[in-house]
Amino acid sequence: MKALIILLLYFPAPVDDLRPAVALTHTEDVLALDSFLQILVDEAGTWDFADVTSDSIASRFRPLGDNFRNSGYSTAAYWVRFRVDAGEPDPRRWLLEVADKSLDHVEAHTFPASVGFPITTGDAYPFGTRALRHRSFVFPLPTDGPPSYEVYVRIASLGPIAFPLRIWSSDAFLQKERAEQFFLGIFFGILLIMVVYNLVLFAAIRQRSYLYYTLFIFAFILHQISVERIAFEYFWPNSIWWMERSNSFLALLCAALGYVFTRSYLDTARFEPRLDRVLATLACVCVPMMIFVLIGPRRVVNETVVYFFILTVPVLLVSVVSSMLRGDRAAAFYLSGLSGWIFLLAGVFLGMFGFLGLIPREPFGMRTVQIGAALGITLLSQVGLGYRYDQMRRERERMRLRIATDLHDEIGSGLTQISLYSELVGRATDGQTAQWAEEAGILARRLTDAMQDIIWMIKPGKESFGEMELRMKDFATRLASPRGIALEMAGSVTLSEGALRIELRKDLLLLFKEIIHNAVRHSNCRCITVEYGATRTSLWLTICDDGCGFDPETVHRNNGLRNLEYRAREIHASLSLDTRPGGPTCYRIDAPLVAPPPRTTRTGRSTVAS
Repeated sequence: MKALIILLLYFPAPVDDLRPAVALTHTEDVLALDSFLQILVDEAGTWDFADVTSDSIASRFRPLGDNFRNSGYSTAAYWVRFRVDAGEPDPRRWLLEVADKSLDHVEAHTFPASVGFPITTGDAYPFGTRALRHRSFVFPLPTDGPPSYEVYVRIASLGPIAFPLRIWSSDAFLQKERAEQFFLGIFFGILLIMVVYNLVLFAAIRQRSYLYYTLFIFAFILHQISVERIAFEYFWPNSIWWMERSNSFLALLCAALGYVFTRSYLDTARFEPRLDRVLATLACVCVPMMIFVLIGPRRVVNETVVYFFILTVPVLLVSVVSSMLRGDRAAAFYLSGLSGWIFLLAGVFLGMFGFLGLIPREPFGMRTVQIGAALGITLLSQVGLGYRYDQMRRERERMRLRIATDLHDEIGSGLTQISLYSELVGRATDGQTAQWAEEAGILARRLTDAMQDIIWMIKPGKESFGEMELRMKDFATRLASPRGIALEMAGSVTLSEGALRIELRKDLLLLFKEIIHNAVRHSNCRCITVEYGATRTSLWLTICDDGCGFDPETVHRNNGLRNLEYRAREIHASLSLDTRPGGPTCYRIDAPLVAPPPRTTRTGRSTVAS
């Protein structure tokens, strides 16, 4: 016994034999390798597999510690190794996953050598070189080799390097892959819905913020499918040059569109001119940087983009805080209730430090950015841009009210004074001067009536049919009562708020006034009957009198009928006339609540049934 102890002291066991081995057991499906990994840094990047397995270099392997969990940007190559104990025969297939998708070179070896090894792949090789067609780097472990063996993995990249290595059973990996596919399906589905949603809103209201936001979301989708290597798998599997530069290029495109959207959404050109110049400058800087990404040294390009994004997040936050301090509530919605965008901005900000190797990358991984992006984009679309649109609508209503008030106070009072002065002049003079004064008074009263109609049309709160009905009754009564003509108006119209657009109210009222005026002046009628109603898509109006009627063929060139046809055409309405000499006269107007696209004839002119 004493002799055995002496032998152990003089001939210690090799370090390799003291390393714990990863046991592939029947009870576990996922094995994290952090505590089993040893790492070797090849500063020059020149060692091959034979070198790192030689006695002189193999002794330099050290356990993977926190200092090696994220290398940042480095020109060195990293060798990691671990021992596998396959134990009893297991029918399951085991897979080694290197989960960092952004590695340029990944080389896997086994010792002793196994069938199918070595395997060389990475972003610097076509996608088809991967052992398994997957976005991460996945290698099948030997199934028919010795019960105990070593796995060596060489990793080199011009970008940051992390070491998330795991061993999966094939069933567990399939379940994990299904969960990832489900997450990515929801994530990209939400983003695509937001693209369509904001694009439809832009087409409807022509607000540029919606267009910029749509372009930003679309660029973000392109960036994410590049980061997730979905684009590398399906769109450019053999384009190594573009694969190496697409992430930085699309990230800068997102930044440029993000700055443009921020300027438009916060309206910094009007409220924050200095901040607007900063945002505009940064957006312009993105363009030469995108060109530099395409032609510059890749490592310098990647580091430059990272530092640029470290600057980007504080600038956006300063923009939002500055707008909030001046009382712009839309700026608060820019952060979408602080839930989504804080995750997104924090994920981007901390992720940039992770790329530099200053903090671990895994706790602030891409999933944090994606969850924050989905929340932020959705909430900003629904809440922030909705609030901004409502704010613009209220501003337009205030503008309409101000215009209506100015018309009433300034022009209306002036026309009233002209009318009064013309009456005074007519009373004080005789002959031609009195006639001119009377005509000036008549013209002033007509202009006053027309101005009142304009005020009624543009003034907020007058969009309902009830307001229009009161206006029609007031006009018809004032015109018919002095001549002893009875007026009967009946009907029921229930429309949603805002259903009567301005042009519909304007031309429908003018049609009504023209028809009533003609009936009172020319028909010698004793009664005028007005009926009205609405369907789901249109508003109809009939106006009949019991007068003497007329022959439409003989008066077709009359300006009155031409005016009626013109106004009906302007609101895409159909105008029908039923009359004959000695009989009643009836007009029917059918006006669509939503204007259809114009129909054209061979001459290109719009046509309306009449």
